[in-house]
Formats: sequence, C-alpha cells, structure tokens
Amino acid sequence: LGVLEVANAAAGVAVAVRGFRHYTGLPLDAEIPLRFGLFDEVSFSVRFRPIFLVYPVASLAVGVYSLCSRGPPEAPPWVRDGPAYRRIARRTRGALLLLKISLLAAISEQVPAIASGRQQGLLPPFLGLAYIVALAVLWGVSVAAARTLCS
Repeated sequence: LGVLEVANAAAGVAVAVRGFRHYTGLPLDAEIPLRFGLFDEVSFSVRFRPIFLVYPVASLAVGVYSLCSRGPPEAPPWVRDGPAYRRIARRTRGALLLLKISLLAAISEQVPAIASGRQQGLLPPFLGLAYIVALAVLWGVSVAAARTLCS
C-alpha cells in the first residue's frame, strides 16, 4: 500500500464519521440536496432525512475501495516502460479518489446548513466547477506524463 491509498482510507473514514455525526443533528423533516448545478445551487432535493447517509457511505466506500482495489491495469501496447506506466496509473487513481473524497467532505459538511435554510448552495462559489477543472487537469497531466515518460 502506498501513501495515497492510506490517506484515502483515512480521509474516507474521517468524512464518514463526521457525516454520521451530522446526520444525528438533522431535523426529521429535513430536505436533503442531492444534485447541485454548475454554479453550486441546489437543483434537486428530497425531504427524506436518511438520504443524507449517501454522502458518508460514499466517502467510506471510496476509502475502502482505495485499500482493496487491485493494481493498475496492464499497460497498453504503446507503452515501453510498463513499471513507470503502472506508477503513474496508481498515483492518478489515488489522486482522483482523494479529490472525490474532498468533494464529498465539502458537500456533507454543508448539507446540514443548506437543509436548515442557513445556506443556499455550496461554498465557496464555483466549488463544482473547480472540481471539474481539477479532474480535467489531473487527467491531462497524467496522460501527458504517461505519453512522455512511457512511450
């Protein structure tokens, strides 16, 4: 196991524990946001308190997946340096999972405030857009690294 795998597992457990604690403080008739728009506004919500558990359970699942997932796939035919490709693939997967847990943490921390009406959407502004940009940059850097270092 590498540092990213352990960090993902620890972060996933921490976010899940914190989310379960938030759940106990939610009102019984809380309206839980499930979908957010590109500008972080709530675009779909459900008046069903247990649906909030999607966030901590997803965080825990991502953390456990990080520990249990198999190694990187076999290198494609164009790769000349298989070990370098697998290192890049493993680190990319770890970074993607950490990014996902970070987003889930931000959402699960803010849903109680949104459900109570103290907050209208996710903060900071453009969090969703920043997440999409971060995904694109991470993939782009990973592909460029693999193409440059492995072919």
